Amino acid sequence: GDAVSQQPIDAEGLWLLNNFNATDLPPGIVLLEDEREEQRRLCRMTAEHFEPLIADSLLDLMTPDRKLFVEGDSIFVPTPQGLYLMKGMNNEGVKSEKYGDDSGRIRLLTKHPGIFSLLRHDGALLAFADDGIYCVMRDTIAPLLPYSFEAPDYGLMARATSDGQVFIVDAHNIYQYEGDTVYRVAEGFNLIRSLFIDRWDRLWIGTYQGAYCFFNRYFTTHRLTDRNDIVRALGVTAGNHLVCGTLNGKLLFDGNIISDQPENFFVPSSAAVDGAVYMACRSDIIRVDGSGTLTWLQLPYDRYRFIAAAGKRVVFCSRQMVLGYDPSTGQTDTLSAYIRQPWCAATDGRGRLYVGSSTGVHCITQAPDGQYETNRIDEGNPQFFVTTMAADAQGDIYLAVADSLFVIHDGQLSHLPMPGLNGHEVRSIHVTHSQTLVVATIDKLFVASIGDGPTLTRVVSFDHLHGFSMIEPQQALMSETEDGTVWLAGLEEMTSFRPAELLTDNFEDTFVAPPLAWWQRWWGIALIALAALGIITLLVSIVVRYRLRRLERDRRQKELQISAIRLKAIPHFHSNVLAGIEYFLMNGSIDNATRYLKLYSDFTNLTLTDIDRPSRSVAEEVDYARIYLQLEQLRYGERLTFDIDVDNELPIDTQIPTMVIYTYAQNAVKHGIAPKPEGGHILIRVNRQGKKAVIEVEDNGIGREAAAQLSRHSTKQGLRILMEQVALYNQ
Repeated sequence: GDAVSQQPIDAEGLWLLNNFNATDLPPGIVLLEDEREEQRRLCRMTAEHFEPLIADSLLDLMTPDRKLFVEGDSIFVPTPQGLYLMKGMNNEGVKSEKYGDDSGRIRLLTKHPGIFSLLRHDGALLAFADDGIYCVMRDTIAPLLPYSFEAPDYGLMARATSDGQVFIVDAHNIYQYEGDTVYRVAEGFNLIRSLFIDRWDRLWIGTYQGAYCFFNRYFTTHRLTDRNDIVRALGVTAGNHLVCGTLNGKLLFDGNIISDQPENFFVPSSAAVDGAVYMACRSDIIRVDGSGTLTWLQLPYDRYRFIAAAGKRVVFCSRQMVLGYDPSTGQTDTLSAYIRQPWCAATDGRGRLYVGSSTGVHCITQAPDGQYETNRIDEGNPQFFVTTMAADAQGDIYLAVADSLFVIHDGQLSHLPMPGLNGHEVRSIHVTHSQTLVVATIDKLFVASIGDGPTLTRVVSFDHLHGFSMIEPQQALMSETEDGTVWLAGLEEMTSFRPAELLTDNFEDTFVAPPLAWWQRWWGIALIALAALGIITLLVSIVVRYRLRRLERDRRQKELQISAIRLKAIPHFHSNVLAGIEYFLMNGSIDNATRYLKLYSDFTNLTLTDIDRPSRSVAEEVDYARIYLQLEQLRYGERLTFDIDVDNELPIDTQIPTMVIYTYAQNAVKHGIAPKPEGGHILIRVNRQGKKAVIEVEDNGIGREAAAQLSRHSTKQGLRILMEQVALYNQ
């Protein structure tokens, strides 16, 4: 029908489908195998499971290039050892452990090693081997038609259409079997792996290059006997005879060579005038009439680009000169010498000749005085490169520029839209006797009905999936026989078809949408989104952890540096304090010495206890700074005074960096008060501003500028590291 459903019936994943036999067995019958292509068994497939019918080691002898054939209770097994017949398959299933048992259930019909597949046709069972076709009878097989298939390395496959046509494929070719003969239909494919004929009798092949579909009633492929030669020019004479000129200089009349001059290769162009076909060669122009008689026009030696018909005259191009030849008089006239690189020409039947070139479209007309005038009709289009054109019965000229189509109607050039043409470079244009436009592109064929205007009333297209499998059609090369058959030459072969039939038949689309994969369903999309979110979250967490580790490393490094600075400052400070205690002892000031010693002990204990702490409360830091300043007061006496003011609204347990107040107080004593003979005063304020604690240390010492002059060699490392400590602490 028009729907596809899927349900797993091998949940454990033990079996693989033998793909080479998947499409040729009766409905519901499948051949299964394990991962090593062994343990094969023929099964009936139900909606829930596989039902084994035959499990015999004979099936394992079948190589991947051979196809099993099942008919009723008979199973034909082609192997490299020969063709076997296995009997006895039924609904209950028959199983055996090895082939060739004594029951007579398995018989060797022939030891022929080259049989690959079988097909029932016209009541006969045909076997296809590398050396021909055989007829399989009850107990033996008999030769039917000897034939040497070109590439049976990967096996032979055969299918029959509803009207009895039999098609065979090997690795690179398609053949047709018609009773007493086999002939090649198409060739040159890159490893054909499957063959199928659909309900409209269309032939499909699957290859390593993709899928191809052949309308075998419509498109017929033709190849030259010489595989190193290609058709470059073709035309139809009176009497419906096909004339072909090749790249290697051969001239064929209905397939027979009538001239062979390798130096006179043909250019991709031809013209039919008065029942004769004219073709341009490397050095001259040749005429072939309906009887196959050929005549050389004996023109001056030159390189001729194209040839076209203009009423009773033949138009051709020599370098940059457009010439006209009158067959009745044999006279040649120069029509134009001003067109650069002309490639094609067509006449509208009203005395106007249009020439397409690399510089656009030119119109050649004859003036009353007999002189020819050349005018360009596509001014303003500097890139208008025309290589192919054709005229219809009404005198309209159709031409192509890359992937765009144009028409000249009543002398006016206009764009002619054709659906689907965009992106497909046009190689050849032809208008049939029945006013059908045929456009061959580099990879497609377009057929359209021509209406008034002119307009295109219906457009159909064909590619390799719809019968047109030609590789690169030649430039400006199509011709039509009296029965409406159009011949088109390509890079490797020729194709013949009837455009009228392509327009009248509109086949139903054979493509069925496959079931949605799990990632296309809503829950699959949700799972993918959740997985993506999880991955993003994981990546973010990894980045955050990395940054935190780096921050912790930097913090620890700064703390170590701060600790080092603190420890460096302590010995010098302690020596000063001990000197002061010694002074008090020498002068008999025991009370001052004792008080001094107690403050020093408290200060030392706090220093050693908190040396590694990154922060402490405001109360602890203020007490530490107070003890330090009291020690300095014992040293400097009345020269040093201080006050400490803490905002009552600031919680005393608010954490601030360790020794931050002490560091600024020490800096004020050392650089501000000590150098001043009369001493000074230090004011410490700790206030609350919003969520911040603001610490101010103010002194009335000698000032920053004077202090900077006295301490030129100071590194100020302590303050710098302290500022970095504060920044890290805030982070």
